[in-house]
Amino acid sequence: RFDEVLVRHQVKYLGLMENLRVRRAGFAYRRRFEAFLQRYKPLCPETWPNWNGKLADGVSALVNHLGYKAEEYKLGRSKIFIRFPKTLFTTEDALEAKKPEIGK
Repeated sequence: RFDEVLVRHQVKYLGLMENLRVRRAGFAYRRRFEAFLQRYKPLCPETWPNWNGKLADGVSALVNHLGYKAEEYKLGRSKIFIRFPKTLFTTEDALEAKKPEIGK
């Protein structure tokens, strides 16, 4: 047996409805600004080696430098949402190519 009130509370608490909305919108990847910027900042001269501004502005500078098209991503309040896996794979490939240069 399920306690409907408890189940609704858990679904809301865990953010499952928001997760479903993001998935329905077709976004394959989502990451907090801080994590995204930390991982990919070597790919942009504006963000490397350190970004000192707002996280959202750093992520925006990074995706503009990488040439993301408007339909490929959306910026939320605290996360970036990337629609196509290909976009992320291209970004990962660029990071792998850059690693010898940055010493990681």
